[in-house]
Amino acid sequence: MKRIILLLLVLICFRNSNAEELSAEQQQLAWKFIQENMLAKDFLPNTFKQDIIINLKGEITSEDSIVVKDLIKIFQGAIPHLKIELSDKPGNLTLGLNNGKNYRVRTNFSANHIISSQEMHFPSNLIQSQRKKFIYYHLFRGLIFNNKPVQELTGMNGCVFAENDFKSITFSPFDLFILEKLYAPDFHEQFKNQFIRQFSYRMYLVQMYHRELNFIFFLLGVIIPAILLTRLVIKGSFKAHNWSWKEFNKQGLYLITIGSICLICFSLSDLKFSLSDLLIAILSAFISINVIYFLEMLILKNRNLGGAKILIIYFTTLLGMLFTIRPNVSSGNLGELNQRTMNDYFLLINFLIVPIARSLYIFLNDRYKSIINQKDVELAQMGELHKQAELQSLRAKINPHFLYNALNSIASLATTDGHKTEQMALSLSDFFKYSINREQKQLNTLSEELNAIRTYLEIEKVRFGERLNFEIECPTELLEVPIPQLLIQPLVENAIKHGLSQITDNGLIRISVSKTEGKLKIRVYDNGPAFPDGPLTGFGIQNTQERITLLYGAKATINWQNGTEKYIEICLPL
Repeated sequence: MKRIILLLLVLICFRNSNAEELSAEQQQLAWKFIQENMLAKDFLPNTFKQDIIINLKGEITSEDSIVVKDLIKIFQGAIPHLKIELSDKPGNLTLGLNNGKNYRVRTNFSANHIISSQEMHFPSNLIQSQRKKFIYYHLFRGLIFNNKPVQELTGMNGCVFAENDFKSITFSPFDLFILEKLYAPDFHEQFKNQFIRQFSYRMYLVQMYHRELNFIFFLLGVIIPAILLTRLVIKGSFKAHNWSWKEFNKQGLYLITIGSICLICFSLSDLKFSLSDLLIAILSAFISINVIYFLEMLILKNRNLGGAKILIIYFTTLLGMLFTIRPNVSSGNLGELNQRTMNDYFLLINFLIVPIARSLYIFLNDRYKSIINQKDVELAQMGELHKQAELQSLRAKINPHFLYNALNSIASLATTDGHKTEQMALSLSDFFKYSINREQKQLNTLSEELNAIRTYLEIEKVRFGERLNFEIECPTELLEVPIPQLLIQPLVENAIKHGLSQITDNGLIRISVSKTEGKLKIRVYDNGPAFPDGPLTGFGIQNTQERITLLYGAKATINWQNGTEKYIEICLPL
């Protein structure tokens, strides 16, 4: 009979615990209470994810057990997808009862690794109805882990989740409604539908999806800086600064911009962005860059340290990163990138990734430049060899051309004047001693070149006799100036062939050497007929022009002039 009376009392107490009895306004009030008080960081409730095993400890009466079993039936109706039972063995929800002693209500959320414990005092003078309230209060609250301070909300008085003392509860219908909603498998959808049309709660919808937003912004914080950094490297923005403070900080500004984008994305991923934190981070990064600059300038400037350079760069970068200030991008109650995680990221990036990445980039860049320089040297050597071969080819073309003309002259004199033939043959031998150039020199002194020209003209004078006269003028201080071998001879040969050969007497070849405005000017005058429109197209002149172009580039020129004083001029840089 006593058991039946107790059962009836429990059923009467819970008659109002039906969620359907709540009006629309009351349901909205309950949802607001859930939103403000009952949700964890991810805006989902901390509830059991597996079967619930309730264990009672201490001095348990039969009436206490009956109350607990009837509560289990009510819980099972609200949470049909989990099995709830009372067991003598240790479970994941333990309620300790003992008159006059402190016991703990321990809730073990093993599914999501949360353990909650709180001290409770069970007064010895409680009557049975108060004991029932005590059990009701702690078992209801034991099913939900919530360590947030409850905010007062008008209209929720007597709710087991809204009261901080079991004596104040009234077995409110809010209790079961809240329990049902928190354990509903589709809680996320119900919560979204409840607040989707309320502008003031749209931020909470964003917070509900913060995991997805975290992932998106985290990816953006990694991908966008990576793309920008790769583009800058490919574009060649990070080049040798030659210890220019302006250039060093300009390149550092690129990195600060990329880091700021990364920091903003990480901040947005945690639904918090602080302009002051960003400005502090930028200032500290600027200080770090200048610390690195002055350290490396002091140690590395004007020193060739070989492989030790990379090691020094690593440690100077590591030391410079000590001046960066850790950004506070976590709100402390939103997102999965909590402060400890961000600290880990900060330490990893600042003291491992950045120094290693910078050292590796400089090493690879130096290695690349070394390879390029080596290739440039090889190409320069090949170009020099090619140029030497071209010069040799051009010079070789001069000798056969002159030899052909000289031998023809000797042949024509052989039957008429043996003395002249002998004189011409000896002079030709002397000229070829100079022109053969066994040492393969490209340059000879102006003195040697003029002596060779004098010998050449003496050969031609034997041929032309009194029809040919010549003069050579050169300041003494210019005699040791180096010029290409056989540079003047083609011009003299051209003057004889196209100038003096066209007149019958009083032919004059005059060679004048002078220095003007830092350049050496060599002029070959003749008093023969005027130059045609294109005197520079002849073999000898064209050969000379190609040779000086190979040796001096655009710095050397060939000019000509008709008129009272007809001449052709070579202008060489000194």
